[in-house]
Amino acid sequence: MTESLWAVAPLLQARFQQQLHREMRGFAEAYVNQLMKVEQVLALGCSPYERVPQRRGYRNGYQRRFLESRWGSLKLAVPRTRNTPAPFRSALLERYRRRQRELEELLC
Repeated sequence: MTESLWAVAPLLQARFQQQLHREMRGFAEAYVNQLMKVEQVLALGCSPYERVPQRRGYRNGYQRRFLESRWGSLKLAVPRTRNTPAPFRSALLERYRRRQRELEELLC
């Protein structure tokens, strides 16, 4: 009986690590996407569907971007804006970079 348990233990451990890996990737994607939405709210000066005189532009959808991390490829939705004095750029993501250590340090 104990021999069969010892044979199964590495398989269970590998499956647990795979599941944990997937969960962490999902958490990292959701966290970074939410942070970029908050950045966009601060840049525009208003929340979605809010009509205020101090609005500094409008939301214009999202751009798909992939970022490599220790948990695999993160599928990010980078917010876009229009009619703004300067184009919206997230402080979390550098242009033309596919892997960022600072972002991984933030998540760990």
